[in-house]
Amino acid sequence: MANPMNKFAKALKVITGKRKKADEDFESMAKIEFMGSLYLCADGSPGWPGENLEAMLGEAARKSKEGRIAKMAIFVDGVCPLIYSGPKTADGLWEKEEHRIVAAVKVGMARVMRTRPIFRQWELVVPIQFDEKLIDRANVLGWCNVAGSQIGLSDWRPRYGRFSVSEE
Repeated sequence: MANPMNKFAKALKVITGKRKKADEDFESMAKIEFMGSLYLCADGSPGWPGENLEAMLGEAARKSKEGRIAKMAIFVDGVCPLIYSGPKTADGLWEKEEHRIVAAVKVGMARVMRTRPIFRQWELVVPIQFDEKLIDRANVLGWCNVAGSQIGLSDWRPRYGRFSVSEE
């Protein structure tokens, strides 16, 4: 929610600007952070934006000094639906505490609590397009494996964002 024009950032600012906060304010802040950090598909179900997946693969490629070529050669279109068991709406996920994680993060010199969605068991089918003149399938698979084992996906990575790769 780095964009100050984002509706969640605006809603959060209203509450964080209060001098004295009640328990209800902290609950509201947690829900706003949770909702604002969820990526959603067009149907309202959780998903993962292609540009985030491209960035993750680019970071993996940089480990082998191939970041520039990866940036030119790979493309992930749209939002990839997250496959998991549980509610398929943002409100439904919020209601299930097992889909929330709260952690202290450093903001400036202070530590503040942040609330994010968490999916402990999940899958993602990612249709990766690539320029065969620049790279081959082995490059892409290698970067995917490095991303899964060393980089991860989402907040507080790699601890919570690691994954394994399987081919289709």
